[in-house]
Amino acid sequence: EISYNNMPMLSNALRLFSKSLHSQLGLCKISQSKRAAANACIIQMLQCQRRFLCYQAKDQQSPLQYELLNERSLLQVNGLDAKSYLQGLITNDLSCLDKCQRGAVFSMLLNAQGRVLFDTIVYVRSDSDNPEHRVYLIESESSDLADLAKHLRRYRLRKKVEIADVSDKLLVAALLPAGLDDSAESSSEAESQLLHSLSSRPGSECLVRDPRLPVGWAHRWLIRRDQSATALDGLQSAKTGTYRMTRYRLGIGEGPVDHPPGRALPLECNAALLNGVSFNKGCYLGQELTARTHHTGVVRKRLAPVMFTDSGADCAALAGATLIDARNGETVGQVRSAHQGRGLALVRLGRIQGGPQQRLLCKLNRGVACEATVFKPDWWPSDVVTAASGDAADSREE
Repeated sequence: EISYNNMPMLSNALRLFSKSLHSQLGLCKISQSKRAAANACIIQMLQCQRRFLCYQAKDQQSPLQYELLNERSLLQVNGLDAKSYLQGLITNDLSCLDKCQRGAVFSMLLNAQGRVLFDTIVYVRSDSDNPEHRVYLIESESSDLADLAKHLRRYRLRKKVEIADVSDKLLVAALLPAGLDDSAESSSEAESQLLHSLSSRPGSECLVRDPRLPVGWAHRWLIRRDQSATALDGLQSAKTGTYRMTRYRLGIGEGPVDHPPGRALPLECNAALLNGVSFNKGCYLGQELTARTHHTGVVRKRLAPVMFTDSGADCAALAGATLIDARNGETVGQVRSAHQGRGLALVRLGRIQGGPQQRLLCKLNRGVACEATVFKPDWWPSDVVTAASGDAADSREE
């Protein structure tokens, strides 16, 4: 058996060897029987190469492609009190890293009023000096990293915790399917082989499934900078912006543009639906409003994917535009981010009950810029929209 990663190299070797052997046969005087045996050998080699090419064509969409996320950086938190310290600040429960044998969790950090300050992915690994202790790597937006470090140090007090910026040592990459899946079963096996190979490469620090959705839409890969060329060797690079467009298509927010600091609410950002909130772990900073909203079951707005049409202006300029209902002119939401015809918008759920889509208009200061269609993501529970039924007013917390 040959792993998918090694098949291109084997195919090329077979091609060169068969070509060389064929040339030698033309120069040497050998018996007909030996020439027939040699020709049979060449045919078998070429058939093997052909099988590989067919295999590659069949599964050309199942291997992964990578995109370096230069907009994401890492802080390292370690020490005897690291876990309990972080438990009091983040919305998720770090215990599930051990209980569920995960390599990472999605989480948010809130202010005292329960508003989002930072969205993060927290990775865990063993301390090289003391394997019994855990080291936590906190991934966040690069532009927010200094503020995140300041926020963490503010609540450190006398806890035995060390906080360090390790962005100069580690890169963050996203691994995405190279195309749309035609056969989930066949691609799963090929991707599994490739992921196993990548995780054991020199320079690979941590490779885990992105924890924000139950299905494997992406993988997170932390790579040591000084060995990044070795780790990425031979792997297909995705077109710049592929990761962002994938997020927009699925309705996954990330960073301060999608989650405005001090304004966004975690449940409106779908933090609970994205496995980013624990309602059982105990107290953490900003918990009260989140817990109360969850238990009342009323979330009237959510971040949702939006598609823009007939836009004559730069799509990025649509960020911040007001969304109005084309039927009655009422304001129903606001565009948070936009790029190449897609984006994310905070939309009032009560206005999209009529179906999975709702035709809206994007209004800028100078007037209507384009039409927009908001989509209900497939991964949302069926009762998400109906839970806001009949409510046209803003929630008290908004």
